[in-house]
Parts: sequence; structure tokens; C-alpha cells
Amino acid sequence: MTRTISTRFKEWKQAHLSPLKIDFMSLNRLRLNQTAESIFEGREAYNHASLRGSQNLSVWNRNGVFSFSAPKVIQNPYGTTPLTACVIFDTENPCRLTYTVKGRRDFSYTDGQYHRHHTLLIHGLYPSAENHVVLQLTDTDGDPVEERELTIQTDPLPKDFFDEDQTPNYPCIQDEYGEVRYYLSIPASHEGVIFLQNGHLLVVDREFMTMDYQNPFPTHMHEVGLNGYVHRTYYVGTGIQGIPCESANGNLFLPLSEPSDKGEKYMELDCTSGAVIKLHNKITETSVPFTLQEECFGQDAFVPEEPVLAENPFTTLGWLNAPGLHKGASIQTTDTISTEQLSDFYGVDAFLMGDTLCFHMKKDVLQEVLFSKFDMIYQMDLSSYIEKEHPEVDAPYTIAIPLTEMHSGTYTLVLRFVGGEQTVLSDAVMLSRKRTS
Repeated sequence: MTRTISTRFKEWKQAHLSPLKIDFMSLNRLRLNQTAESIFEGREAYNHASLRGSQNLSVWNRNGVFSFSAPKVIQNPYGTTPLTACVIFDTENPCRLTYTVKGRRDFSYTDGQYHRHHTLLIHGLYPSAENHVVLQLTDTDGDPVEERELTIQTDPLPKDFFDEDQTPNYPCIQDEYGEVRYYLSIPASHEGVIFLQNGHLLVVDREFMTMDYQNPFPTHMHEVGLNGYVHRTYYVGTGIQGIPCESANGNLFLPLSEPSDKGEKYMELDCTSGAVIKLHNKITETSVPFTLQEECFGQDAFVPEEPVLAENPFTTLGWLNAPGLHKGASIQTTDTISTEQLSDFYGVDAFLMGDTLCFHMKKDVLQEVLFSKFDMIYQMDLSSYIEKEHPEVDAPYTIAIPLTEMHSGTYTLVLRFVGGEQTVLSDAVMLSRKRTS
């Protein structure tokens, strides 16, 4: 029997396009396209929000033409200083700008330079108020040119802004009447803020924690300008036990939390690259007591940051245990559960913040997080940091896992709890390595 082209096509179709194969291929495509972003709710990292805000300001500065009578006003441009606003406009001749936030206690600032194009950050707004801000222009001869008033409505303070003793849970400045006129929307105690030599603040974040001898310690800290721009974020998996301090050469010393009886240990960190230079058992530098106040504001605090694409904007220092091949780890388990079921059954909320996967525990305690594929298992083992006889959370806390520390691939994500339960959150999550170091 002669095989025609039509016959050959039918044979090929039967061999390659069966319903089973089509379904199987489609299933694999769906599984392999299941990225972390498609599984977990996303939250923008502080430094990513700052970069986005800076890029938006750059676009308005480059393409927008605004007059003094109708300026462009952008509130909280970098997402971390709700009581600030950026004003953008042009004048025909070079002028110097002065603004005054009216209130029980006025706050004023005068730009030291004369410009035709004006971009200035306004500080000192009142929360939950209709702020009246007076703008005044002065020419190069010192004569007044024009004046106008802006109205800027601000949101109320976060509900948890003050604790039971009326102590702020956020770095802030209060005027002589107790009114909050500036704050960073990063939860941190005043003891967790130090003033760096470059004029920035180093803020130890109180949201993301790890456990050490049943006590929570922070894992994240941020370098923030007084204008609200977050320059970089550092993650220290073992926890920051105490207040960091800065050396004379600009490096940082971080007190670490260690599950041992060997005493204190400090990590020396290069702030420009995020590289760990050395571990010390003892240091001579001490952190200088710091109080955030109006006098801290310098010229830079009123000038928007230019967008800079950092090579590693989310600087990561490491896991609790270094990622590696753990041959003894087992991943035998049953069906997967959703993030909603994880929250309902175990009281654990999972979300992404930038490139970091976060688990916020309100009830059950995570003992181990495993990312497994055929040739490697990345393991975050919390065993040394928790009390296994106590399977429930006393106070909610969050642990963070930097996904940028892992190689690209498709992983099974397994969670193990202190109470002995084990579950699979995803059996095919695809990660793409973004770092080259």
C-alpha cells in the first residue's frame, strides 16, 4: 500500500498530537510557569518603592511643565515619609523658594539656591489634617515676587503608632506641643535608629524577626535618607541582637544572635557592597545615643533623590544556615495546600516583599522550611532557635527567606512545624536567580 502525504500526516498526528500528550504538555507548562509571584501576595520592598518613586519624580521633572499658580504636588514620594510632599513648578526667572507649613507651630524652610525649575520636598505636615502651606518666591535682588497657598490633605497616623505607654513605635519628630510632624513608616524603636556619617539613618526594622532562645530578634535593617529614600536593605538571618554601630571608616558592626555560650559576636559589614568583612568577638566602637529631631534636617533632606539603579538594591547577607545539599532531608508528603489554607489551618501568612519570601506566624511555629529539587535542597532550619516543647506562638513574628540566594530552578516548597506536622505549600514553584555573586 502506497503511503501518501495525507497518510503520513495522519500517522504523525496520531503519534504526536494525542489528547493525552496535549494535556500533559499543557499541565507541565502551567506548573513550570508557577512563579513565586503567582503564588504569594506581593508587597513592595521599601528600597524598590523608593526607586520607583524617584523614577516617577524624574519623569515629572523631565516631561512636566507646571506653573507656580498650578504646581505639581506629590505626597509621600518614596512611600516611607507620609508627612512630606514634593512640589514641582517652573518660573520665568531664577527665584528662591520659601515654604511655611501653617499651624500651632509653623515649620519653614528656604531653599539656598535660585532656580527656574523648582523641585523641593516639603516637611513638617500635620497628620490627619488639611495642611495649609504658603509658598513664597524671592528674586535674585531679594525682592518678593509672588506668593500662593497650597492645601495638602494627609492621612491619620497608623493605629499602632503609639504603644500603651504612648511611646512611638515608629521613628518620628514631635514638636513642642507633642504633635507628630515627621515619621518613617518603618516600625522601629528610637533605640534602633543610628545616625550615619553620610547623613542617613540606619533603621533596625521591628517587623521581621527570628527566634533565639525563645526571644525574637530583628533580621532586617534599612539605610534611609531623611527625605525618605531607602538606599539599601540588609538581611541578617541569625538576627541583630542589640544596636549596630559605625566604625571610623564607615563600616558597620552588627551584634549577632548566636545559639551558643561563646559570648558576643559582631559582624563587620561593608556598607557600600553589603559584603561581610570579618567576624569579631569584641569591638571597641560603641553606638552614639541618637534622638531624631528637627535639627537633624540638612540641605539634602529637602532635595529629591535622583534614580540610581543599584547593582544589588536588596542586599542580602545570608540565611540562618548556609544553603546547600542536605542529603538527609526528606520531602515525602501529601497534597499541596493554598496560602489561604496555610493561614486558616496553621495561622501562618505567607507573602513576598521584593525578592524575599516572608512567613508571619500567629499560631503554629515553623521549625523548618525546605526548597527541594532533584539535585539540591535549600534548608532553613530554625531548630536551634526555638523551643520544640512549645509549638504555639506567644507573640506574632515574621521570618524572611531571601530567594535571591538560591539557584534558578523548579522547587517543591515544604513547611515543617514544631508540633510535627508537615505540608507542601507548592509542588512546582519556579525561581529565577537574579544575583550574580
